[in-house]
Amino acid sequence: MRAQSPEPREFTMVSNGDTTVMKRYVMCIYLRGEKVADFGKDALAKFQTAHLNHIDSLAAKGHVLVAGPFDDDSNKRGILILDAGDIEAAKPWVEADPMVKAGRLSFELHPWWTAKQGSFR
Repeated sequence: MRAQSPEPREFTMVSNGDTTVMKRYVMCIYLRGEKVADFGKDALAKFQTAHLNHIDSLAAKGHVLVAGPFDDDSNKRGILILDAGDIEAAKPWVEADPMVKAGRLSFELHPWWTAKQGSFR
């Protein structure tokens, strides 16, 4: 993962008379890890609970804005949208995930822009 440029985290965009404040977040894409076959049913259930608890803990601190799995069986397993200033700030949060530490998941981090007060509908 490469570091992002030292540009401001927010900027104002004006288009057709409408003003939008854009903000940079960090998108985490969870990927299938190398140790995916190393888990029995009981161990997997424990790690899944710990994984979800970790995400809930990050959300309670205001770090996770969106989280969820993909609905297919590809190597891309799910996403997080993290309210982090840059990749370096977000990386330790994801590295601390029990599924990542155990090798069941790996991840990619990418800077991601959207409207600051945007919402999904």
